Amino acid sequence: VAVDVRKAEAFNSDDLAGILTMIAELEGGATEMNARVCAYLRGWYLATVEHLAEMETESAVLGQLAHVLITVFEQADGALKILKRAKESLNMASIDVAAHHLSTGKAYLIKGEYNRALENYQLSLAIYTASPPGNH
Repeated sequence: VAVDVRKAEAFNSDDLAGILTMIAELEGGATEMNARVCAYLRGWYLATVEHLAEMETESAVLGQLAHVLITVFEQADGALKILKRAKESLNMASIDVAAHHLSTGKAYLIKGEYNRALENYQLSLAIYTASPPGNH
């Protein structure tokens, strides 16, 4: 996630100037504030996704949310937890299984578990290549 507090906007320009001055006076300045905002967003998103996983959320939606955890926040462990929950309700004949294995492979790649990543990538590829072209 790219955040730059120096590009923030405010309705009142005096408020914006005051806020930016306070940020500049913080130890670490804008860089530290950007890191804090990113960490907050990462935590909020992960908590939201975990909450949705506990509800009766469709597996395809959970897969998309896990994909964001992987690609935007690089949260492999959180994504794997969500993907495990999503797999429980997948139609095993569905092309969604291929997408599931692709996301799972990406999560394992981030974790450095290359054999598990490769295994999931191969499963995904096998499903995609066996599916009729109109299905994906």
